Amino acid sequence: MRKYNISTVSNRLTFIKRQLGTSMVEFLIVIPMLLFTGTGIMQFGLVYHAKSILNYATFEAARAGAVNNGQIEVMRKELGYRLAAVYGGDGSLEKGAAAMARSMVAVNDISVTEIQIINPAPASFEQHGVSKDIEDRHGTSRTVNAIPNTHLRFAPDSIKSDGLNIKDANLLKIEVTYGYQLRMPYLDMKIPGVPWIMRNLMIHADQDNWMFYVRGLLPIKSTATVRMQSDAWDFQEQPPVVRAFESAYEWIYEQIEGEPLSGEPNNLVDCTGTETETATSSPAANEFGLPAQEPLWSPAPTGEENQFCEVPDDPDQTGGDQNSSC
Repeated sequence: MRKYNISTVSNRLTFIKRQLGTSMVEFLIVIPMLLFTGTGIMQFGLVYHAKSILNYATFEAARAGAVNNGQIEVMRKELGYRLAAVYGGDGSLEKGAAAMARSMVAVNDISVTEIQIINPAPASFEQHGVSKDIEDRHGTSRTVNAIPNTHLRFAPDSIKSDGLNIKDANLLKIEVTYGYQLRMPYLDMKIPGVPWIMRNLMIHADQDNWMFYVRGLLPIKSTATVRMQSDAWDFQEQPPVVRAFESAYEWIYEQIEGEPLSGEPNNLVDCTGTETETATSSPAANEFGLPAQEPLWSPAPTGEENQFCEVPDDPDQTGGDQNSSC
């Protein structure tokens, strides 16, 4: 029969007791790293998926710009259609419309999506462009500097000071930077101090895209190059939001001032019956960048009547006496 030393058995029991709970401590240390690694792999797959969709959307946007004179607003609209797949959907019309709406909102937000035309550059318009009278998509006539797109096969191959010939100037190259919202919220962790550390770290590492990081977005870039199928213009149409704001501003100005912002003549006469018109334009401008308008009338000295007065469209309403309202 084997004999055991009492002191040895006691030491072993003490050692086993000391080991109790260590597995739980090791588990608590290892499991966060395992979860972080697993979710990181999943997030990498989602970013790769978004990058693939962005590459396709950028190419389709460049194609739309090639046939629409290189207009950024046309490319932005096409980009919004093609990026809807990033926002998911189950194939139903309702989910598809919701994804399309979210995509269009993100694309039209300049702090989320940037579209930059790399080629043709401004120097290419100076060297290869010609003055041309055009009418934009909104029916406005204007004169632009356009790079010709016809008969390129027979165009000379001479290189100008911009380093390009007319054929190279007809290549449309764009770069799209899209702010991707991470599904795994590494930049928005609900841990005190972590969002501040992550965002400041990324802002200093990539200062050119700081506005994406402050919103918890990951900037993804994509470029595309296509041959222009129309004349490239050095003029870019204003976004719909800007046009709507300007129209609303003009309407409010007309309601307050009683005259259009363009300065059309007013139906004013002096008290002697001589018709007068306000100035249609003025070289001076106010603090809002708008042409300064001359006052419709000036206050008369005390005890005297105003110099000008409103006259209705129908003189019969005043009995033919234009001075009756003065």
